Amino acid sequence: MQAGNVLPADLMKINENEDAALSNDFRDKLHDFAIIYTAYKQQIDDQYFDSHEVLNLLSDYLGQQDLSSDHFYIADFSKLTAQECRLVETLIQRGASVTVSLILDQPYRTELPEQPSLFYQSAKLFLRLYQFAAQNKIAYLPPVYANRPRVKDDLLRLETYWIQSSGLGKITADRQVDPGTIQIYQADNQYSELDQVATIIRRLVASGRYRYSDFLVLTRHLDAYAAILDPVFTTQQVPYFKDIEKSMVDHPLVDLLSALFDIKDPSRARNYRYDDVMRFLKTELFVPRDADGQPMAIADYRQAVSVTENLVLRNGFEGKRWTQDEDWQYVWIADQDDSPALTDRDRALTHQVNVIRHLIKDALPPFYNRFYKAKTNAQAAAILYRFLVDNGVVSRLEELRNAAVNQQDLTRSDEIEQVWRTFCSLLDETVRILGDKPFIPQDFWDLLHAGFEGANYSQIPSTLDQVQVSESGIVQMNNRKVTIMIGSNDETMPERIVNESLFGDDDVAQLQDSLADDQYLNDPADARWPLSRI
Repeated sequence: MQAGNVLPADLMKINENEDAALSNDFRDKLHDFAIIYTAYKQQIDDQYFDSHEVLNLLSDYLGQQDLSSDHFYIADFSKLTAQECRLVETLIQRGASVTVSLILDQPYRTELPEQPSLFYQSAKLFLRLYQFAAQNKIAYLPPVYANRPRVKDDLLRLETYWIQSSGLGKITADRQVDPGTIQIYQADNQYSELDQVATIIRRLVASGRYRYSDFLVLTRHLDAYAAILDPVFTTQQVPYFKDIEKSMVDHPLVDLLSALFDIKDPSRARNYRYDDVMRFLKTELFVPRDADGQPMAIADYRQAVSVTENLVLRNGFEGKRWTQDEDWQYVWIADQDDSPALTDRDRALTHQVNVIRHLIKDALPPFYNRFYKAKTNAQAAAILYRFLVDNGVVSRLEELRNAAVNQQDLTRSDEIEQVWRTFCSLLDETVRILGDKPFIPQDFWDLLHAGFEGANYSQIPSTLDQVQVSESGIVQMNNRKVTIMIGSNDETMPERIVNESLFGDDDVAQLQDSLADDQYLNDPADARWPLSRI
């Protein structure tokens, strides 16, 4: 709604207009949404700027500046939101010239192409900007066409075929191509497919005519290859960079925090359950330290956790067994038992078990006693932060970051820094917005977890000579010599677009008819379908 320049007052006005062609169900939905939208704007307007608000402020600012000697160039867009379009219109009004590069087959000055059309989105943007210039009596420069092909004739034939196949007309494109230019491979499964790709890349690089940076590997949905991409390319010794947003929600720090909130809940009868405690320990961020503050060797820690897990599973230990004063025994010998005494191995295993048990017993109960007595969110945030610092979690993250730097794994080291900065930022925002509100543990964690779910790592390639692995929906550079499409089947080409937003395609169509010219929402799925074919 914000990107479309639609404000809560606009929705209220539309909903109150009895002449608006809205269904009863949609009116009810729009009424409730407008109330939530109004409350949201009231909460953030005086404290925060989001990307949508910044665009409006930039448009207002540039509208007051002298840009008469400035020339602007805009490329790689097929559509603009209403806010983005307003910014471009401001540049058109104030600037010396604005040049926009669009992928089109012809100028669309009076009407849009008949759907389905591959060029519908770009044509819609062209028509809007052209009409805006005409209405404001701004000179329109004649169109400039890209007449010099960037690719070989075979790829042009493939392009022509896709353009014709996206419409309803007859396909007349030449389907004969040179096998040396366009090749098709078939694989039985995704692992075999990636293995073929890695082999081809290795062979071409070994020929001396290519570098790894000359290759671009694309697929519609990269998450389908998430589990096998690294092992296949690492085994084949193919350096690669995965150019896709990666969520922070799976980082060990987030898992540790999640387990910390799950281990003990005062409203729950069963606490210190097996799954929760083991998930907490296996993050390897909460490690025992000696009197000098040195962490336990990670191999010894893993062995101790493994032995403890076996004992817990064997005996069903949970709840108060973790916090009892009496040490656990890995091997129990009754007083009347005449069998041999404990061996040195048994004593060593018992020691390992109790190192882990004391790690839990000595640290968690005091934390929970303070944490669940917090009155406000600000107090809870301070207690949680101090717990992580005092128990070596922050130091452990620093050690892992430094180890990654020493191994020249800059991506992993940067991820550690980013997830910690995000955690601190989430705590700061929680305190700033809800610091004086009553502390409700589940709401507190839900807020933090939602922040991690919405946060992604900012990634940069660690070296220049790497294979780029990305999704076909992301804009790419045009300097690659070889492009390899994987996962190309009838499930993804064309893409099946499903609108999963609050407002369905019918709702958007009803609302769009009642909006002003400078307000518009995303096109329905059927208008975006032709573009998804390529």
